[in-house]
Amino acid sequence: MIRWHPESFGTFILNPDYSRITMYREVQNIFGRVFYRIEYNSAANIVEAEWQGAATQQDLRNAVVAGLEVHERTHCAYRLNDNTGFSGPWADSVAWLEEEWLPRAHAAGIRYLAHVARAGSFGEQAGEAMLRGRIGSQIEVALFFNRPAAFKWLTQKQGEQAAGPGARGLPTRQAKACHKGPKPLRECSAA
Repeated sequence: MIRWHPESFGTFILNPDYSRITMYREVQNIFGRVFYRIEYNSAANIVEAEWQGAATQQDLRNAVVAGLEVHERTHCAYRLNDNTGFSGPWADSVAWLEEEWLPRAHAAGIRYLAHVARAGSFGEQAGEAMLRGRIGSQIEVALFFNRPAAFKWLTQKQGEQAAGPGARGLPTRQAKACHKGPKPLRECSAA
């Protein structure tokens, strides 16, 4: 297993058989605790983000930018956003997400967002706002109360995509790019 730790990004892991490349990043909150983890799972072709604990608005923005970097490197259309362990102020961040995150997310190829949250939580409120707002008009958003259901939905979307590139979602060029793996493959191999 080869690990590559660029200062500005995080960890890339390339397994010896080259079958799975993982990009992994953690972001700490103002208290120095990891509250956000994001990983590109090339075997599943899904970017998985997990939020834990609490964070300030600036912490949220830092994490969102880190997540965008993963998508910009992979051009993966499928994102699982797990908020079940998070107690932060998501609902107040939706306007910022629409203005700042959405254009970059769309340009990076995100087309399907599975948003997982606890019932009655800030995460659920934010998911509903994303679904009904500008984000939901440009990215297909679905809300879930458990991670397995969200993962299943994303794999179903992949199946629909495989049935015909360009059908409902990614343009043909992006559909092909999403399955080639992340951009820094040469950098990982050389490490």
